[in-house]
Amino acid sequence: MSTSIGKPVTAALLCVGALSFIAAAPAAVRIVAGIVWVLYLPGLAFLLALGDRRRPSLDYVYLPFLFSPVIGALLALACFLATGSVDSAWTAAPVAPAILVLASLFAKRREEPPRPSPVPRAILVISGAFAGIIVAAYLANAFLLYRADGWYHIAIANEIANRGIPPREPGLADEPIRYMWIYHFFIAGFRKFSGLPAAWAMGLFNAVNAFVFPYLVARMTALFRGERRFVLGTPLFAVASLSSASWILWPVTLGRALFGEASGPAEIARIAGEINIDGFQVMYFLTPFGLWMVNLAVKFCVITA
Repeated sequence: MSTSIGKPVTAALLCVGALSFIAAAPAAVRIVAGIVWVLYLPGLAFLLALGDRRRPSLDYVYLPFLFSPVIGALLALACFLATGSVDSAWTAAPVAPAILVLASLFAKRREEPPRPSPVPRAILVISGAFAGIIVAAYLANAFLLYRADGWYHIAIANEIANRGIPPREPGLADEPIRYMWIYHFFIAGFRKFSGLPAAWAMGLFNAVNAFVFPYLVARMTALFRGERRFVLGTPLFAVASLSSASWILWPVTLGRALFGEASGPAEIARIAGEINIDGFQVMYFLTPFGLWMVNLAVKFCVITA
């Protein structure tokens, strides 16, 4: 087994992750420990299990976050079949990946330099900024955690944490659920180790996904165009999405006043009167004609499966 993150860093991650078992630990410590224990180490173990491969060092920063939710949920489901308890299942599930990572510290391995990364390290700035924007949005307006379908997803996560799986429909007494719930099952495990309530556990999971997303876009871009400006520019465009052009292209809508039955100053006044920057309607008038709800950054602010 080999990993370019190094034995000291791997050992430190194991120690930090183990702190998630200490219920009396400060909230900030448990949150960081929960992220490492549930959202990172299972994915790292998966990379180690693939054997000795030269990978770009940045893969070890991002890919574990991508694999961990899938691996963790599958392991927890297997443990649930053996124990019948969601709490016990999630207590046991992360242990196997942690043991594998621990074993890698003592295994003999070939020391190979990492493969040159096709993605510049500047992607860390883009990823950190995007994740930071999502966290800042939640801190500035906690209602974002509950709007839209957030209430329903929080209810399912709480249903699983309190009564196990498969969950019942939260809004209908004793009705079997007809919605996918593996995401909520994973959140039940993440909140167990992070100490967060369901809403904030989902919000922080969104922020972690926001951190990973720019790297995935850059990695795929590098398969086709290796120039730095494309590799870094594409994730920026993907994050900003098409709606970013709305601020530039919106004046083009005034051209409607030159054609059609309604035209002239009266039509310009009507269009200008639709401007509303002090409410949710801002997303409607700042949207290119024919393109609705294409702001990808907004999607990372929505609590959803």
